[in-house]
Amino acid sequence: MDNYLYYLLLYILNKEVETLNKKGQITLFIILGIILIAVVILGFTLKDKFMKTSSEDEAALIASLPPDIAEVRKEIDSCSQFVLEEAILEVGNYGGYNSPLENSLEVEDVFVTYGYLEGRNVLPTISVIEEEINEYVETFLPDCANLESFDFEISSKNPNVKVEILDGKVIAEVNYEVTIIKEGNEFKIDNPYYSEVEVKFKEIYDLALDIINKVAQEPTQVDISYLLDLGWDIDVVPVDDKTVVYSIPDTESILSNLEGETNFVYAFATKA
Repeated sequence: MDNYLYYLLLYILNKEVETLNKKGQITLFIILGIILIAVVILGFTLKDKFMKTSSEDEAALIASLPPDIAEVRKEIDSCSQFVLEEAILEVGNYGGYNSPLENSLEVEDVFVTYGYLEGRNVLPTISVIEEEINEYVETFLPDCANLESFDFEISSKNPNVKVEILDGKVIAEVNYEVTIIKEGNEFKIDNPYYSEVEVKFKEIYDLALDIINKVAQEPTQVDISYLLDLGWDIDVVPVDDKTVVYSIPDTESILSNLEGETNFVYAFATKA
C-alpha cells in the first residue's frame, strides 16, 4: 500500500510536469510536488524503522549472546511488552493520564478523569497521552525487569521510551542500556526493544472526542439514540443531573496487567 501511494504521487507529478512543459511553464507546483514525495518517502522510512523488530532479527540478536546473558535480554523484552500493555490499560482507566488528576470525579472509590468540564473540552491530546504512556513505561520497566535477581554485576541507564498511537495499535521503542560484567568480561546490551499492542486506542479516542462534541451541544442531555448509532458498546452512567461517566471498551483486545488479562477500556466523565 505504501509503495502504491508513492508511485501514484510520482505518476501525478510526472503528468503535471509534462503538462506544464507543454505550456512552457515551470511553476512552484513542481517544487512542492518534489517536497511532498520526499516527505512521504521519509515518513515511510521512519515508520519502518519504528516498527517492531521481526522475530528473526530478535532471535539472531539473542543467539549472538551467551545463553545466560541472553536471558537478561529476554527478561527486558518481555517486561517491555508487559509494562506497555499495563500502561495502556492504566491510561485508558484515567481518561488519557497514567494516574487520576486532582479534580477527578470519584464514584464508589473509582476515580474518573473529566473529558468535558463546565463548557470546556479537557480531554488530553494524543501527544499528551503518548507522553503519559512513555512516563509509565520508563518508571516501571526497571522494577519489572528486576535485574538484581541475576547473578551478575549489572548496571543500567534509565530507560528512554517513545510511544506512538496508531490506527489499531500502539507501538513503542524502548532504549534501555544494560552493562553486564561476567568473569571479567563486559557485555553491553544496548539494542532497542520494540513492542506492539493491538488495541483500538485511537479509534476509541476519536469516538470520545465525537461524544464530547455532542455533549457540548446539549450539556445536560444524554442522547441514547445517538450513542446507539455509533455502533459501539458504550456504558453510560449518569452520576447526577449534570455529570455522566462514559466507558468505551475494545472488546476485541486482550491486554495484561498484574490482575490478569482484560479488555482495554477508555473512561471519562462529562460535567455540564
